[in-house]
Amino acid sequence: MKMETERLIITQFEHWMVEDVQKQSMDRDMRYYLPDEVFETQENFKVVDGRITESWG
Repeated sequence: MKMETERLIITQFEHWMVEDVQKQSMDRDMRYYLPDEVFETQENFKVVDGRITESWG
């Protein structure tokens, strides 16, 4: 699945995106909108991603 507009791309999560997601979660401006989505390390995010993958299959 892929949906795209001028400013947004929605697609299925791929594991190569881990580094970008982790960096984005540490961005102060982004935390204003997603305050509880902070992953201090890539390993921290991988653990959460694994749980999400198990839950949503």
